[in-house]
Amino acid sequence: MGNFELKRIISGHHDSINALSFSHDGSLFASGGDDGLINIFQGHGSGRRIHRFQVKAPVTTLLWHSRFGHTILAGDASGDVHTLCLEVQSSANATVSVTTNKCIRETTEESRA
Repeated sequence: MGNFELKRIISGHHDSINALSFSHDGSLFASGGDDGLINIFQGHGSGRRIHRFQVKAPVTTLLWHSRFGHTILAGDASGDVHTLCLEVQSSANATVSVTTNKCIRETTEESRA
């Protein structure tokens, strides 16, 4: 078995992390945890947190939907599904900024009825 070296520890949650998901091109990744946070990080070795979202219950599932650009589906312990559509802008110095657009929706029990 080969030798492995820990290169970086990325912090951003106050409780257990339950899910990690990478964008289709590896430029971003997201984490979701028991603290109800969804963190968006810059990929390709950077690990810099560039955005965070707070939901009301622990995040149990993350899915990066590559067919629709930078769209994340997040499921939480209360049964809600959160859709996060991100607008991603890259700059010449390889930093990424993320803003959300009007696609952010929450599917709750009330909206399903």
